[in-house]
Amino acid sequence: MKRINALALALVATIAFAVPAAHAGKVTMGTLVSTFRPPTPSEQQALVRDLEMTEDQRSQMKELDARFRRETRNLRQEYQKAYRSVVQLMQAGSVDSGEVIQRVKRFNEVHNTIVEKEVQYWVDLKNLLEPPQRKTLAQKFLKSRVRR
Repeated sequence: MKRINALALALVATIAFAVPAAHAGKVTMGTLVSTFRPPTPSEQQALVRDLEMTEDQRSQMKELDARFRRETRNLRQEYQKAYRSVVQLMQAGSVDSGEVIQRVKRFNEVHNTIVEKEVQYWVDLKNLLEPPQRKTLAQKFLKSRVRR
């Protein structure tokens, strides 16, 4: 059974990911991979410290994070559901390529919507900072979110 699941996942990845990478928040361009997911709570603490954020900026970042989580909660569930539907279809005895493509398109639509919201998070975060803080944020983003 594990072998079937692994084969199904490999096939799904082969079919589905001629478009952005295999999970939400990653966009692949050649050898460059950017992860746009918002910072974790510990990463947020480091940002507060390293950017020397004011209390107002901290509060705004907290609101930004809460808004992002609210706005993407259903999308993340839909993303998982769309992914599972593709995997389940690929595990079926016979597979209709048209149905697989339709499900993969839906999966990618949800993925792209999540990535757009993740990017908006970073834009909004940048906009609440002062110019010197923005420069530091850009450096930290490149270090933690971009791999070559």
